[in-house]
Order: sequence, then structure tokens, then C-alpha cells
Amino acid sequence: MVAVASVMAGCGSVRVAPGGGGGGGQGGASSGFQSKVPPYAAGTRLTPRFLDGGDGAKVLFDFFDHQLGSFCAFVPTSDSTIRCMPETSVGGATEGFPGQCGVPASAVTLTVNACNEILATGGLLAPAGSADPSPLQDLRAHFIDGVTSWPGSTPAPLESFVAGTIENVPVDGNLSVERLVADDGTKVTIGFARDGYRCEAAHFGSELRCLDAYLGSTHTWTSAPSVPLYVGTSCTGERAGFFTPSCDKPKPGLASTRDDIMEQCPSELQYFELLEPVGDCSAQVNQDCIPMLASEYGSQGIFARLGAEVPATSLPKLVETDIAGTGRLRVRTIVGGGAALGMTQASYASNANTFFDTTLGTSCTARIVAGDEVRCIPGRDPGLTAYQDSKCSLPLMPPDDERCGVVTDNRFVIHGDAGFACGGGVQPAEVWERGEPYTGAVYWLDPEAGCVPTGAPGWFQIGTKHPVSEFAVVSLTTP
Repeated sequence: MVAVASVMAGCGSVRVAPGGGGGGGQGGASSGFQSKVPPYAAGTRLTPRFLDGGDGAKVLFDFFDHQLGSFCAFVPTSDSTIRCMPETSVGGATEGFPGQCGVPASAVTLTVNACNEILATGGLLAPAGSADPSPLQDLRAHFIDGVTSWPGSTPAPLESFVAGTIENVPVDGNLSVERLVADDGTKVTIGFARDGYRCEAAHFGSELRCLDAYLGSTHTWTSAPSVPLYVGTSCTGERAGFFTPSCDKPKPGLASTRDDIMEQCPSELQYFELLEPVGDCSAQVNQDCIPMLASEYGSQGIFARLGAEVPATSLPKLVETDIAGTGRLRVRTIVGGGAALGMTQASYASNANTFFDTTLGTSCTARIVAGDEVRCIPGRDPGLTAYQDSKCSLPLMPPDDERCGVVTDNRFVIHGDAGFACGGGVQPAEVWERGEPYTGAVYWLDPEAGCVPTGAPGWFQIGTKHPVSEFAVVSLTTP
């Protein structure tokens, strides 16, 4: 489900949603970790709900609204606030109609705008008393747009739902946590901020730093990174940057030298302070000074004065660590300044890693399996594209992926019902573990040419096939 994390713009590398025990603690006696800022606190109307991996490994998942009798999560709304909206406002792969896939019929179906804000028209509530607090009401990923009613429903304006605001709580130097404070007293930490700008974990070599989630640029969309921008039209004096306003994103605090075409790692870029907006600018292209008028570029973005370079070592430092659990499953997440988050996007993304499985030595995700159970399943949905035969019928397992110092563990691939409509993607039936290296001919299934040879190296044979019953059970609980 796109919930609290919808408030946090940008793409992040935080993979695991942190959890907590009762009373607003995090980790507590089970792990020895205590967050500097309590990651959550229950209010008078909302009660938190957890994904529970046992032995203290709990991940804050969503809330139960006692007034409406529905589970909910905080999302931005078009009345410029954040509200705890019922669960079937989103559906992921479920297409989430009420009463199907464990979705309670009492929930609300909503429509969103281009900024993923719920429209002010609100939603529809089913008849009272039809709630079904099913444990399968989880793992939602995306909003449904356009499903508007079912028999017996009544209008529900946005004011029906608990509202909240975001405040910054300093934790260490220029690092703070963003905490959502609801009208009923519910509190949950949802992200980090650097000097007031939202930031997310990024790898700089062997270190994790909190890099701004929304960055400006040292060039425009129509110029290359090597072409410097200047304030004014004479290509002299102060350097300029460029940014594009979008939805709830304010002016960024930093501009980077990222190329809009090439894929680059954070450690390969330079970062500069992005100061106040300016008017006309210019670009030095070889020997020519090209005017770049604000009137012509206004539809693309805004020019701003470029400040001093900001070295990566000045960005707040983060660490990845276990913060809760003493059994097979642990809550492993990003901690900054002694503070962990109560809720991140990993709580809701259908393929996000939820726990760390110490038996397998890899992350796993709460997934719905046969028998309406939820188990912590490692690995990726199939997507196998390499084969060891010319008919492309005998799949091969991929090697690990490495990008920007981050290694993606591809030892496990999920095999199951690809037509499964609940919980996102494939319903796991078994998990294939990577076997011995494969050294023979490799074939690729091309959508146009069919099964063709390829020289791509590094593939593996399929090894042990594990039934889902081997993996840890996860439940949905309240304090």
C-alpha cells in the first residue's frame, strides 16, 4: 500500500520497514535498541497494527480507525493535508474490490489525482457492521482509480478521516526525523530530513549517507552536464542551477551533476547548494554564450543560484542494523542519529523486504501463500529470461546484481501461480534456490525472434526447490 511513504517524495534505498513493540518503543528488551525518537504512539481513535515475525520482530504496518471500523494508513489528500484513509483505497494487483482477496467490505474506494492525492470528493463507505478484519488485508501497492461504488454504500467526505501534519524532530546535527502527528494524538516517524529537506539512504562506497530525496540539477533538460549555467545572460560570474517543481516537492536544497541519460551512482556525482531562484541565465557552449531566458524555460522549471559544493562526507551518516527480534526473523533497517523509523514504504510495497531471515541469511517479504497464510518469503518473482535449451523450457537462475556498491541477493526465485490476484504478483507455491554454476550454452527468449542464443555469462542451474511451509509465519497483530 502506498501509505505514509506517499508523503515522502523520491526514490529511496531504504529496503526494510522498522518495527516496534508496545508502548511506542522500538526493539526494546528483545534487541537492546531504543530509538531516540519513539517511532510510533497510539492515539485516542487510531490503534497501530503490526506485521509480527515472532520473538519481538514487529513491523508497524497500519492503523485501525475505531470510529469507522476500518484499517487505514496515512496518505496525502487534495485538501493539502494527510489523512488516515481506509485500506481499499488501494489495491495493488488485487484490483481490490470489497469482499475479495480478504479486503473487508467496509473499506473505502477512492480516486486520486496526478499527484497521487486523494480527491476532495472523498470516498464511499459500505453499510455499518460489515467489517471483516481479515489478516489478508495487507501488501497493497497502488491506488485504484475509478472504482466508485457498490450496493449500500454512502458518501464519506475527507473530513470523516483522521488528519495529520508532519513535524521535524532533530536527532543529530543537521539530521532530523519527520514525524507525522495526527489530530487524535497518533504519532509515527516516517522519514529522515537533512537541514529540513527530506533525505534517504544512499551508498557512497562502504558508507550510507542521507542524500536529499529531491535534487535539482547543474544543467537543464536541454543541456549537457558539462555545459555550465550562469546567472544572467553574459556567461560570467555566479553559477546557476535548475529544478522542476512537482506536486508537493518544494525547492530542493541541493543540485547534482547527474546526467539525465546515463545511469550514475551517488558517489560519482558532485553536489552543490541550490539557493534562491533567479531570472534569466546563460550557458557556455564551446565559444558561444547561449541566453536561457526564464520566459522560455518556465514550463520546464526554475533557475536558481548555485552555492558552494557540498561534499558527501558532510551528509548525515546512516547505518543498517537489526533493531528488533531475537528469533529467526529480525527487523533490519536504516538508523540515523540513534533514531529508527516507525513506518516506511517497505511496509506497503508488495515486493519490499520486510524482515531479515537469519536462517537463510537474506531478506524476506510477507506474502500470502496457499491456505490463506502469510509467510516471510525470500527471493524475487520469477522473471527468468535465460534458458539452457533451444526451446527455452529449462530456465536458469540469475547471478547476484551489483549496483553502486549494493549487492542484490538473487539466490532465491519464487515459483507459483502467476495469475494470483491478491497480495501482488505471484502467489508463492515453492521457492527455488540457486544451484551449481552453469557453463553450457545459454538461450534468451526474445519477444520477436523467439528462443535465440546469447553470450551472457554467469548463470546458475536451479537447485533445491523449497515448499513455502519451510518459511517463517508472519501474522498481523495489534498491541
